[in-house]
Amino acid sequence: MLKEEFRKGFKDILVSRKFGPEVEGILFDPKTPFDVPSVERLASFFDNIAMKHPNLSLVYEELLIDNKVVCNFPTGAKMYLNNYEVDITTDMSRCTFEITVPPSSRMEKLEKNVKEILEIVMKGAEDTGLMVLGLGCHPFAKRSFANVMPKRRYKLMGMRYHEKELLGLSISAASQVHVEINNAESGKILNLLNGFVPVLIASTSNSTIVEAELSGYKAYREIAWDEHTSKGSIEKERIGIPRIFRNLDSYFDYLADQRMIISRRQFEGNSTYVLFGKESPKVSEFTYTNQARVYRMDNGKIATVGPDIEDIRFLESTIWPDVRLRSRFGTAEFRACDFQPSTDELLAIISALTGVVRNSERAAHALEDYNLDEIRLARKSAIEEGFSGMIKDQKLSTFARKMIHIAYDGLEKGERRFLVPILRNIEEAKSPADRTRDFLRDELKGGIRSASDIGKFVDRHKFRI
Repeated sequence: MLKEEFRKGFKDILVSRKFGPEVEGILFDPKTPFDVPSVERLASFFDNIAMKHPNLSLVYEELLIDNKVVCNFPTGAKMYLNNYEVDITTDMSRCTFEITVPPSSRMEKLEKNVKEILEIVMKGAEDTGLMVLGLGCHPFAKRSFANVMPKRRYKLMGMRYHEKELLGLSISAASQVHVEINNAESGKILNLLNGFVPVLIASTSNSTIVEAELSGYKAYREIAWDEHTSKGSIEKERIGIPRIFRNLDSYFDYLADQRMIISRRQFEGNSTYVLFGKESPKVSEFTYTNQARVYRMDNGKIATVGPDIEDIRFLESTIWPDVRLRSRFGTAEFRACDFQPSTDELLAIISALTGVVRNSERAAHALEDYNLDEIRLARKSAIEEGFSGMIKDQKLSTFARKMIHIAYDGLEKGERRFLVPILRNIEEAKSPADRTRDFLRDELKGGIRSASDIGKFVDRHKFRI
């Protein structure tokens, strides 16, 4: 397959500056606080939603145990809002729901959509005896393979890495934002958003508690990926801030340097996953050369596999940088934010990114004083220290104030109110993670030691609409 054919997998769209989030939230079971909800509870969660909303249709997935189909259970629901398909799924984790919210070019419309969908989810959780926590990861559950939804593709990815630590990522939740761009400006926008990563990590870090202990990080969800990279299980540029992109071609060069993990083929009349294995080829070695090779299918059989244009879809979902392009949506996806305590904080992230992209020339000019290594160090500093971290020779809070004011000027007058939560965080130099640490220090005297402490902690961290 020629490189030019591979590039056509990305959608060429007009710039209309639509924006929208993917919301990942934590489902918490007060009866079993040190575990994640069971598959049965999740099935009840979706059944409750569907009963109350007949316009929803459930999505079922095969539950496999030892490669045998045990049952079908609902892993998500589909609904239509303003003629746009909305998915509510459990995605990778048994404690994490994920929603794709209809995009909009108006913040007021987006606010209405977000609140409408989250109200459905919150009511469904309440009716099932669950609650939604406004946190970036489950605060108490142990990292375990049991936390991963029993879907074939996740089992195959686990086989690819052979590390239990990777499964710890199944208890994290994020507030991800998509901003529509066109191909011509993709490199410039990727660089701009990568430069913005330290600001939003410091502003929104909200995953400081892991397995009932302070993790030592403000944004543990981010550092988890870095831990795997340091152990050599994930290629370094597959996470974090990878490189400077000159244009769309240089982004494809970046993709071509990554290794294939899984894809899908029709094999003997069935849709079957391809497992490329630990010594998998780089994308360029497999896709650009058009050389068929022998690989194992997820049913254990061996087959000769050549590249397919759909491989790019699977590649996109198996790289995890803080900003990536998504051909399915025609967007740049910003991924470096923990799940927030309320819709106000969630909408603040969307407005901040939208304002920066609209005011891209000025924002890019503000980043000219920093090179790639300095931005990467600032990201690490934000993960560990939040606003107390540094970028080059200044505090992150100072840099954040400058960038958020650029975003403020990029928004229309009626949209600027959505920035208030982030502006407040910057002025107080406190993220949600800092407020959690303050609460532990002042209210719980340094830690979570009893059922009463758990109750106080959970009550304070309920998600608010």
